[in-house]
Parts: sequence; structure tokens; C-alpha cells
Amino acid sequence: MNKLSGLLLVFVVIGSVAHADQTLKYFNNDKYNDVKIKTYQKANLNEVCFKGGKPNCKAWTTFNAKPKTPTKNPTPLAGNPAALYCWDVGAKNRILKAQNSDQYDFCVFDDNSMIDSWDLYYKHFPK
Repeated sequence: MNKLSGLLLVFVVIGSVAHADQTLKYFNNDKYNDVKIKTYQKANLNEVCFKGGKPNCKAWTTFNAKPKTPTKNPTPLAGNPAALYCWDVGAKNRILKAQNSDQYDFCVFDDNSMIDSWDLYYKHFPK
């Protein structure tokens, strides 16, 4: 396998979307914490967003906001555009793990709300 196909393989596995109502693991402060993910209107969000029933958090507000201009990546084919976009909207990109070791990119906001970075990216920049 050449370097390019190896990069694309990793990109596809990390870029896949989490399933609804799934518990993922989030490494924070030197330990893994469980994060419950729910799907609402084509967005995978953590339970922090659902305290009042319907989503009410920065992740959900950002999902429904006008798109920001994405940062231009200086290296072609390197990087993850959805992960970079997390930074553009004021969040940090973090990897969450499923029990089967699948990995998912999530944008984590300062109110501890999370959204699948690819859900956010494709909402703002459709395929």
C-alpha cells in the first residue's frame, strides 16, 4: 500500500459518522469518560445539548448558523477539513472512540457540547 492510499484509508475510517444513541469514550483529564450521543435532525450531538428536551447548546447553535469561511490548508491532501473547521467555529476537534475501537471526530465547545465534525462540515458545505 502506498502512502497516499494509506492516508485515504485512515481518512475514511475517522471520517465515518457515529450511529444514533450510542455511547462513545472521550479521553479527558487522563481518563476515558462515557459520552452519550443522540441524533437530532441529521446531527450527532452529546447529551449536554438535550437537557431541556430539544437541543440547546453551542454545538446546535453552530450547526444552524451561517457557515464560516474555512481555513485554507496549505498542504494538499493533508489534514481533515472537518477537524480544521472545528477550529474555525471556535471549538476543538477531539477523537471519540466506540467500543469496537472505531474513531469519530467531534467538535467540542466551551460549554462541553459536542457535535460530529463531519455532520457540521457537511451541513455548512454540502457534498
